[in-house]
Amino acid sequence: MSGELILPPSGNDMVDSLRSLQIVADTIDTPNDKIAHVRRAIRALAAGSLLGKQMMVDAVTVYAANPDAQPDERVIYRNMLFIGRLNVFSYLLDDDIPVDSLTLNFDTPAVVGASQDDSSYFERLTMQVPVLAIDSCVLAEVA
Repeated sequence: MSGELILPPSGNDMVDSLRSLQIVADTIDTPNDKIAHVRRAIRALAAGSLLGKQMMVDAVTVYAANPDAQPDERVIYRNMLFIGRLNVFSYLLDDDIPVDSLTLNFDTPAVVGASQDDSSYFERLTMQVPVLAIDSCVLAEVA
């Protein structure tokens, strides 16, 4: 085995390309250079075509934040399935948690299996999902 990371397909070619971009970005040591490379690659991939789309995401790790909270006030969820609108790509660099990752940020998430009371809570959150934590990601829009 060569030691390379092989990820199964997510169900979305663009998300798979972004996951590959993260693997390449992990070889860049300087945070500013890494972020600049990721920004250029996102434009080159035309990943912006995903912005504003409803997507169903199954992820191992999700960082959730209330938009009114401080940036460092996040809740970590494990093994979450939700439908949300992709609103921005960001790069998560955090000294408090071992995360250095391109993330997809979703708003108005509808968490599958959540109770009615919990659903209204989740809908106010922004879900920040590291691309390498995505198990599956498919468009969930009505044609």
